[in-house]
Amino acid sequence: MFIAAVGAANLAFFVYWYSASEVTAIMPVSPNGYTIEALALNVTILEMILVLVGFVFAALGLFGYTEIKSAAVRAAVKAAEREAKDTVSEQLKLLDAVRGRSDTSAPEYGGDYRLGDQTTEGATPAKDE
Repeated sequence: MFIAAVGAANLAFFVYWYSASEVTAIMPVSPNGYTIEALALNVTILEMILVLVGFVFAALGLFGYTEIKSAAVRAAVKAAEREAKDTVSEQLKLLDAVRGRSDTSAPEYGGDYRLGDQTTEGATPAKDE
């Protein structure tokens, strides 16, 4: 919405500038060659061309910015998906390793250290939990 408003404002300024400048193709007759009026006409035409080129560059810059932004979002999503897939793959490998153990004395948490399961005999109950 903001971009459309800025574009409309730029177009309005261009129309106002064009209507305020006097453009005529009539060349004054002069024996010495170009006159100030003829040069002013050429400069005015050059100004109009430069303004139009500026609008084109502004539009290209705007579309380039949005493309760079969307490319960055796509790259971030791709990296997050790759990391998630790697993490799930590692967790599934750990789950398969835990399920595949034939040792019954291994703890159920699947850690890489072995303490063995402790019995609950002689344990004191926790209060107010």
